Amino acid sequence: MNDIEKMRSDLERLQQRVGTRKAKGITGDDRVIARMIGRKVELERAIGVIEQLHAEVERLTDTNKQFGKIIHDQVVANQAAWIEWQHGKGAEAAMAWVQNGLLGPGHIPDESEPWAKDPQAYYDANKADPFPACHCGRPSNQLWMGHGACCHEHMMEIKRKVKADE
Repeated sequence: MNDIEKMRSDLERLQQRVGTRKAKGITGDDRVIARMIGRKVELERAIGVIEQLHAEVERLTDTNKQFGKIIHDQVVANQAAWIEWQHGKGAEAAMAWVQNGLLGPGHIPDESEPWAKDPQAYYDANKADPFPACHCGRPSNQLWMGHGACCHEHMMEIKRKVKADE
């Protein structure tokens, strides 16, 4: 028996006891019946909260399943593009797989977006958790002690500066 079933069972027993006491003419002023009614209210609230939590867990589980399917389909499309490139009609035909995956949901980058013509910088700036920008203003693809750098030379500058400040 799970928690919610146990609470419902307790609630039913309380309702029966309250009904029996009322039928015998015991008033609501009785301390025992007052405690029982208070417990009944607590159980009803707890059951409501648990039911809401169960519904939220179910909603989140369904959302996670949908995200998993989206990610899976993106990986399979990339795999199909790779197969096209290696064993099909070559790189141009493989790019059709990539373009179709982006075009359908409207994810082709606008030419006016920052870094739209620099693939590494575009990725670095737009990934889910980008590093802090490099001191030169470019998106970073390296991270060291909370400092972002866009290239090896800038990372070395940061390290020299941190070492000099110590």
